[in-house]
Amino acid sequence: MTQGELARKLRVKKEVVVRIEQGRYRLRMRLLLKIAHVLGRILKVTLIKRKGGV
Repeated sequence: MTQGELARKLRVKKEVVVRIEQGRYRLRMRLLLKIAHVLGRILKVTLIKRKGGV
């Protein structure tokens, strides 16, 4: 799947997909869920307590 195809399916600009791939985009849960759905995957989130923090 090309970046353009993925962007169309996610209903975002191609530049967003490029920035995601480069690690320069702060992903939100809604977009993560959309990406997982488009790719036929399940999103699994694990919350880990920080050392010395809340």
